[in-house]
Amino acid sequence: GRAPVAAARETRAARARILARTASPVLGTGRPPDPESTRVNDLLAHRSTPLPGFAIRGAASRVASGVLEFGWTIAGALDRLRLPESAPPHPSDDLWRHTCVEAFVRPGEGPGYLELNLAPSQAWAVYRFGAYRERLVPGRPDAAHPGPTAISVRRVGDHVELSARLDVAELLGAPAGPVDVGLSAVLETNGGALAYFALRHPAGRPDFHHADAFALRLEA
Repeated sequence: GRAPVAAARETRAARARILARTASPVLGTGRPPDPESTRVNDLLAHRSTPLPGFAIRGAASRVASGVLEFGWTIAGALDRLRLPESAPPHPSDDLWRHTCVEAFVRPGEGPGYLELNLAPSQAWAVYRFGAYRERLVPGRPDAAHPGPTAISVRRVGDHVELSARLDVAELLGAPAGPVDVGLSAVLETNGGALAYFALRHPAGRPDFHHADAFALRLEA
Protein backbone atom coordinates (compact mmCIF):
# COMPACT_ATOMS: atom_id res chain seq x y z
CA GLY A 1 0.00 0.00 0.00
CA ARG A 2 0.94 3.65 0.04
CA ALA A 3 2.08 3.64 3.69
CA PRO A 4 5.06 1.27 3.16
CA VAL A 5 6.07 3.20 0.03
CA ALA A 6 5.94 6.50 1.91
CA ALA A 7 7.95 5.00 4.77
CA ALA A 8 10.60 3.72 2.36
CA ARG A 9 10.86 7.15 0.75
CA GLU A 10 11.22 8.78 4.17
CA THR A 11 13.98 6.29 5.10
CA ARG A 12 15.88 7.02 1.87
CA ALA A 13 15.51 10.76 2.42
CA ALA A 14 16.79 10.51 6.01
CA ARG A 15 19.78 8.45 4.86
CA ALA A 16 20.54 11.01 2.15
CA ARG A 17 20.52 13.80 4.74
CA ILE A 18 22.99 11.88 6.94
CA LEU A 19 25.27 11.10 4.00
CA ALA A 20 25.26 14.75 2.98
CA ARG A 21 26.98 15.64 6.26
CA THR A 22 29.10 12.47 6.48
CA ALA A 23 32.76 13.02 5.66
CA SER A 24 34.77 10.54 3.65
CA PRO A 25 36.63 8.01 5.81
CA VAL A 26 39.91 9.25 7.25
CA LEU A 27 42.77 6.87 6.58
CA GLY A 28 45.88 6.30 8.67
CA THR A 29 47.52 9.45 7.33
CA GLY A 30 44.99 11.50 9.32
CA ARG A 31 43.85 13.15 6.11
CA PRO A 32 40.84 12.44 3.89
CA PRO A 33 41.70 9.91 1.16
CA ASP A 34 43.18 11.07 -2.12
CA PRO A 35 40.37 10.80 -4.70
CA GLU A 36 42.91 9.89 -7.37
CA SER A 37 44.06 6.71 -5.62
CA THR A 38 41.26 5.80 -3.20
CA ARG A 39 37.85 4.32 -3.85
CA VAL A 40 35.14 5.65 -1.52
CA ASN A 41 31.68 4.10 -1.54
CA ASP A 42 28.49 4.12 0.49
CA LEU A 43 27.62 0.89 2.31
CA LEU A 44 24.00 -0.20 2.00
CA ALA A 45 21.90 -1.85 4.70
CA HIS A 46 20.58 -5.31 3.86
CA ARG A 47 16.87 -5.17 3.11
CA SER A 48 16.15 -7.64 5.94
CA THR A 49 17.95 -5.50 8.55
CA PRO A 50 17.14 -1.84 7.87
CA LEU A 51 18.49 0.64 10.41
CA PRO A 52 17.10 4.12 9.70
CA GLY A 53 19.15 7.04 10.92
CA PHE A 54 22.58 5.61 10.10
CA ALA A 55 24.93 5.95 7.15
CA ILE A 56 28.27 4.24 6.52
CA ARG A 57 31.01 5.00 4.02
CA GLY A 58 33.97 2.78 3.25
CA ALA A 59 37.28 3.43 1.49
CA ALA A 60 40.06 1.26 0.13
CA SER A 61 43.45 2.36 -1.15
CA ARG A 62 46.75 0.79 -2.19
CA VAL A 63 49.52 2.50 -0.18
CA ALA A 64 52.38 0.24 -1.24
CA SER A 65 52.94 -2.65 -3.64
CA GLY A 66 51.12 -5.25 -1.55
CA VAL A 67 49.73 -3.10 1.28
CA LEU A 68 46.15 -1.91 1.34
CA GLU A 69 44.56 0.66 3.61
CA PHE A 70 40.90 0.64 4.59
CA GLY A 71 38.73 3.27 6.23
CA TRP A 72 35.13 3.43 7.42
CA THR A 73 32.93 6.23 8.75
CA ILE A 74 29.80 5.34 10.72
CA ALA A 75 27.44 8.28 11.18
CA GLY A 76 24.19 8.57 13.11
CA ALA A 77 22.77 8.46 16.61
CA LEU A 78 25.70 6.55 18.12
CA ASP A 79 24.03 6.34 21.53
CA ARG A 80 21.64 3.82 19.94
CA LEU A 81 24.54 1.43 19.28
CA ARG A 82 26.55 -0.90 21.49
CA LEU A 83 30.09 0.40 21.08
CA PRO A 84 32.80 -1.37 23.11
CA GLU A 85 35.26 0.68 25.14
CA SER A 86 38.57 1.48 23.50
CA ALA A 87 41.63 -0.63 24.35
CA PRO A 88 45.08 -1.20 22.84
CA PRO A 89 44.90 -3.06 19.52
CA HIS A 90 44.74 -6.82 20.07
CA PRO A 91 43.56 -9.95 18.18
CA SER A 92 40.15 -11.29 19.11
CA ASP A 93 37.52 -13.66 17.73
CA ASP A 94 33.79 -13.38 16.96
CA LEU A 95 33.94 -9.62 16.44
CA TRP A 96 31.25 -9.92 13.79
CA ARG A 97 28.73 -10.84 16.49
CA HIS A 98 28.77 -7.19 17.59
CA THR A 99 29.49 -3.77 16.09
CA CYS A 100 32.49 -4.00 13.78
CA VAL A 101 33.68 -3.17 10.29
CA GLU A 102 35.08 -5.66 7.81
CA ALA A 103 37.16 -5.84 4.65
CA PHE A 104 37.42 -8.83 2.31
CA VAL A 105 40.25 -9.04 -0.22
CA ARG A 106 40.51 -11.53 -3.08
CA PRO A 107 43.29 -11.64 -5.69
CA GLY A 108 42.01 -11.10 -9.18
CA GLU A 109 42.38 -14.79 -10.03
CA GLY A 110 40.76 -16.09 -6.77
CA PRO A 111 39.37 -18.23 -5.23
CA GLY A 112 41.27 -17.64 -1.95
CA TYR A 113 40.66 -14.47 0.02
CA LEU A 114 41.27 -12.62 3.28
CA GLU A 115 38.88 -11.26 5.88
CA LEU A 116 39.76 -8.38 8.22
CA ASN A 117 37.52 -7.51 11.18
CA LEU A 118 38.03 -4.32 13.19
CA ALA A 119 35.98 -3.31 16.23
CA PRO A 120 35.60 0.18 17.74
CA SER A 121 37.58 -1.20 20.71
CA GLN A 122 40.56 -1.64 18.29
CA ALA A 123 40.26 -5.42 18.59
CA TRP A 124 40.96 -7.09 15.26
CA ALA A 125 40.92 -10.44 13.50
CA VAL A 126 42.40 -11.70 10.22
CA TYR A 127 41.19 -14.91 8.57
CA ARG A 128 42.47 -16.62 5.41
CA PHE A 129 40.24 -18.72 3.18
CA GLY A 130 41.19 -21.12 0.38
CA ALA A 131 37.70 -20.95 -1.10
CA TYR A 132 34.22 -19.81 -0.11
CA ARG A 133 34.08 -20.02 3.72
CA GLU A 134 36.86 -22.65 3.79
CA ARG A 135 39.29 -21.48 6.47
CA LEU A 136 42.95 -22.29 5.89
CA VAL A 137 43.62 -22.18 9.63
CA PRO A 138 40.66 -23.56 11.61
CA GLY A 139 39.80 -22.16 15.01
CA ARG A 140 40.74 -18.74 16.25
CA PRO A 141 42.04 -15.85 14.11
CA ASP A 142 45.18 -16.55 12.13
CA ALA A 143 47.94 -15.27 14.45
CA ALA A 144 50.79 -16.92 12.57
CA HIS A 145 50.86 -14.07 10.08
CA PRO A 146 51.05 -10.30 10.58
CA GLY A 147 47.89 -8.53 11.55
CA PRO A 148 46.78 -5.05 10.58
CA THR A 149 48.94 -2.00 11.30
CA ALA A 150 48.23 1.72 11.62
CA ILE A 151 44.97 0.94 13.41
CA SER A 152 43.00 4.06 14.25
CA VAL A 153 39.57 4.51 15.85
CA ARG A 154 38.23 8.00 16.53
CA ARG A 155 34.85 9.25 17.66
CA VAL A 156 34.03 12.76 16.48
CA GLY A 157 30.55 13.98 17.36
CA ASP A 158 28.04 11.66 15.71
CA HIS A 159 30.76 9.90 13.67
CA VAL A 160 33.06 6.97 14.36
CA GLU A 161 36.09 6.75 12.05
CA LEU A 162 38.04 3.50 11.79
CA SER A 163 41.05 2.65 9.64
CA ALA A 164 43.78 0.03 9.29
CA ARG A 165 46.45 -1.21 6.89
CA LEU A 166 47.02 -4.81 5.86
CA ASP A 167 49.93 -6.45 4.01
CA VAL A 168 47.76 -8.43 1.66
CA ALA A 169 50.59 -9.78 -0.51
CA GLU A 170 52.36 -11.36 2.48
CA LEU A 171 49.18 -12.84 3.92
CA LEU A 172 48.10 -14.32 0.60
CA GLY A 173 51.60 -15.47 -0.31
CA ALA A 174 51.02 -14.02 -3.75
CA PRO A 175 52.55 -11.20 -5.79
CA ALA A 176 50.90 -7.80 -5.52
CA GLY A 177 48.39 -7.60 -8.36
CA PRO A 178 44.81 -6.51 -8.92
CA VAL A 179 42.47 -7.38 -6.06
CA ASP A 180 38.72 -7.36 -5.56
CA VAL A 181 37.54 -5.86 -2.29
CA GLY A 182 34.36 -6.11 -0.26
CA LEU A 183 33.71 -3.55 2.48
CA SER A 184 31.05 -4.18 5.09
CA ALA A 185 29.91 -3.43 8.63
CA VAL A 186 27.78 -4.88 11.39
CA LEU A 187 25.94 -2.51 13.72
CA GLU A 188 24.53 -3.78 17.01
CA THR A 189 21.79 -1.75 18.64
CA ASN A 190 21.36 -1.38 22.40
CA GLY A 191 18.57 -3.91 22.13
CA GLY A 192 20.92 -6.51 20.62
CA ALA A 193 19.58 -6.38 17.04
CA LEU A 194 22.18 -6.62 14.25
CA ALA A 195 22.10 -4.65 11.00
CA TYR A 196 24.30 -5.64 8.06
CA PHE A 197 25.81 -3.13 5.65
CA ALA A 198 27.87 -3.83 2.52
CA LEU A 199 28.90 -2.35 -0.81
CA ARG A 200 26.66 -4.90 -2.49
CA HIS A 201 24.45 -7.66 -1.13
CA PRO A 202 23.73 -10.96 -2.91
CA ALA A 203 20.21 -12.30 -3.23
CA GLY A 204 18.91 -13.91 -0.06
CA ARG A 205 20.35 -13.50 3.43
CA PRO A 206 23.30 -11.22 4.30
CA ASP A 207 26.56 -12.87 3.21
CA PHE A 208 29.74 -10.81 3.11
CA HIS A 209 31.71 -13.84 1.80
CA HIS A 210 29.59 -14.16 -1.35
CA ALA A 211 31.36 -13.42 -4.65
CA ASP A 212 28.87 -10.62 -5.38
CA ALA A 213 30.07 -8.74 -2.27
CA PHE A 214 33.56 -8.20 -3.75
CA ALA A 215 32.30 -5.14 -5.56
CA LEU A 216 35.43 -2.97 -5.66
CA ARG A 217 38.47 -3.51 -7.90
CA LEU A 218 41.88 -2.09 -6.96
CA GLU A 219 44.42 -2.32 -9.75
CA ALA A 220 48.08 -3.14 -9.15
